Amino acid sequence: MEQQPIYYDPSLYYETQTGNKLCKKNLIRGSDNIFIYGKVIMQQKNIIRGDLGRINLGKYLILCEGVTLRPSYQVQANDQIKYSHITIGDYVIIDSNSIIQAQKIGSNVHIGKNCIIGHRANISDNVKILDDTIIPPDTVIPPYTVYGGKPARYIAELPETVSYIHREQAIKYYKSFQPKRTSDTKEFQFSSIQGSTVQQ
Repeated sequence: MEQQPIYYDPSLYYETQTGNKLCKKNLIRGSDNIFIYGKVIMQQKNIIRGDLGRINLGKYLILCEGVTLRPSYQVQANDQIKYSHITIGDYVIIDSNSIIQAQKIGSNVHIGKNCIIGHRANISDNVKILDDTIIPPDTVIPPYTVYGGKPARYIAELPETVSYIHREQAIKYYKSFQPKRTSDTKEFQFSSIQGSTVQQ
């Protein structure tokens, strides 16, 4: 099925030289610790906590409305809290209102709506997480699997072609995400998001 256009108000988005489309209505902290590698979509009401730890965002990452990225932490022997990094791979879609506290999410991953990915979880490449799933802390999700439930459990195995399917879905979504055009809308250049770090 062909992806239908998804129109957004261009006055509410920054667009960077590397093709990132970042809504202004997001709460972003610690932007110097957020590294975006190109063609990332951040819809509105996202919470990105780079002030807690480094966040690496791969290419063709789609963050739908209301997603939270919050680095996980461990309590050390002296009762000090140490935050870790979040790394998210390429061609990943994270659907609306999901909370991500994982240490790593691989490439070609689709995370459904209203999911909670627990502290220090590790999601391998080529994985699908169903809507409303809760992944407990320190869980390792193996590649080519479907997980769902509260708590998450193995549901099914995915075919090897899923890497191409997820990649195609992410690229189609990115291409379909288009600015609304009206007769009185003028073409203009978007400035880069203030204070963020964008890798070429």
